[in-house]
Amino acid sequence: MNRKEKLRINIQEKQEAMQRIVDTMDEEAQTLASLAAKADEVDSHVINIARLEESHAKVETELEALQDLEEAKDLEEEKDTT
Repeated sequence: MNRKEKLRINIQEKQEAMQRIVDTMDEEAQTLASLAAKADEVDSHVINIARLEESHAKVETELEALQDLEEAKDLEEEKDTT
């Protein structure tokens, strides 16, 4: 095998290696894009959970206020009957 042939083979091997690197980088870019989309989805879920927790806290506060009113009403009725 002469020098020219060796150089051609060497160049071809390097081109193939470069193509494998490019393919790997493309796969990694797709994986990162997928992970970024999933992170956005998780962020959305976290925001929704925070909103639900806030709503739940408001409902609990309103329920406690209603229970206090009921107790006050019951005490008032007991007071009126005695």
